[in-house]
Amino acid sequence: CIRDSFQECHNFASTTYTAPQVKWVQVHQPEVWRKTRRVLVAKDWLKYKLTRRMVTDYSEASGTLLFDVARRTWSDSLFDYFGFPRSLLPEVLPSDEIIGQVSREAAKQTGIKAGTPVANGSSDNSASALGAGMIHPGQVTLIIGTAGVITVCSDRPLIDEQNRTLSWHYCLRDKWITLGITQTAGESLNWFKHAFDPTDPASGSGDIFEQYNQAIAAVPDGSGGLLFLPYLNGERTPYWDPAARGVYFGIGLTTGKAHFIKAIMEGVSFALRHNIETVESLGITINEIRAVGGGLKSRVWLDILGKVLKKPIVTVPVPDTSNLG
Repeated sequence: CIRDSFQECHNFASTTYTAPQVKWVQVHQPEVWRKTRRVLVAKDWLKYKLTRRMVTDYSEASGTLLFDVARRTWSDSLFDYFGFPRSLLPEVLPSDEIIGQVSREAAKQTGIKAGTPVANGSSDNSASALGAGMIHPGQVTLIIGTAGVITVCSDRPLIDEQNRTLSWHYCLRDKWITLGITQTAGESLNWFKHAFDPTDPASGSGDIFEQYNQAIAAVPDGSGGLLFLPYLNGERTPYWDPAARGVYFGIGLTTGKAHFIKAIMEGVSFALRHNIETVESLGITINEIRAVGGGLKSRVWLDILGKVLKKPIVTVPVPDTSNLG
């Protein structure tokens, strides 16, 4: 029965999803649970404050572990399994639905004109992929932000029987996405900055990362044999192990700071390659990748990524594809 329920949502239980997190509150914080009437993700709460209407979308609902991804409706069997009332989650509609208008009260608080239409919107990853132009089955978006994400568009849910990838509804109607995620991509380099350059005058700006780009220019590919596993906060695809931890391996007497920096970029790139190969094992052919995200502002990292992935990478001339999407 439990297996059948999770087949409805086309995903598997992990700490990533909303339902296990809410269940933790129900069990460990009964005083909070007694006062809980609805659960909204951040963007849906903002929409509620603007319009006084509680609504979510298919892409965001896919991340709750309570949603029938193929049928695009809440799953009664999963609500029963977790012991939640169906009323806990809001109405679910397509991303492009206009759910209401900015109220007069919200207009006074925000400066947005009263009556401005408010769209339902989508998850951050779907918005990024749409902003990058991913609209057809088989197209792929790669994001290096805090995490690293491979997103593949399809016209049906693609199920991974080994539970390595995620299957979510996309922000476009009648489209789905397969997701491979490495937990700490750009965040790995950010960790290095905070750990080893916290007092550098440039560490509070993007200048420190440009210094990193220049520092590794003379480091050969392979970082002198230094390997980096980017599991600083557990890992998702394909291991799904919240206890996984990062590793530097191969340190020698000639290893310098620049080797550590380049090893991070190479290690994250190989983790993303692992994601791509995992998605391709489901029968998807990936011929071209649209690359977005803060990490790819580095031409050096982009060059490393191209060498590691061995696939054509197309950049997008938009500074923030999430906002565009």
